Amino acid sequence: LEIEESDIAHLQPGQPGTLALTALPNQRIGFVVQRVSPVFLEQDGRVVYRTEAAVEGDAALLRPGMEGIAKVDIGDRSYGWILFHRLADWLRLKLWLWQP
Repeated sequence: LEIEESDIAHLQPGQPGTLALTALPNQRIGFVVQRVSPVFLEQDGRVVYRTEAAVEGDAALLRPGMEGIAKVDIGDRSYGWILFHRLADWLRLKLWLWQP
């Protein structure tokens, strides 16, 4: 998995998730996060961290190079956090930049 820098703090080994592949849009594949790597890559002007996950169940359908979207269960959050946490993080960073 490739996790954006702003979301990496919410991941821990053992968290479950679901993968939807572009090649198999009607199937969902379960996984468990195994390892969050400290190694990052720059892609299209954004920083992503490689994260290893173990597929639950039959992995026979998976092939190298397949792409899709993964959702990791990070627990319950309030609607306010869901809607405004990215804005709050951005504001916190801008305020820090303006401080002497």
